[in-house]
Amino acid sequence: MMSNRDYTIVMVLAAVIFLVGYNVLGTITSEPSSSSSYGTVMVIVFALYIVYLDKCRRKPKK
Repeated sequence: MMSNRDYTIVMVLAAVIFLVGYNVLGTITSEPSSSSSYGTVMVIVFALYIVYLDKCRRKPKK
């Protein structure tokens, strides 16, 4: 079971990874559409990851 501290650390790291990846892709490619599609996919993955972590965090104690 994840503590609130672990959950916060994971959320901050995921946000940093998302922002770094988005900026690196934006500088590597000249097309803004690839950056935009990356952002859309990462937002969906990030949202699913948050839902998954929240479910893991709220498991009933045995």
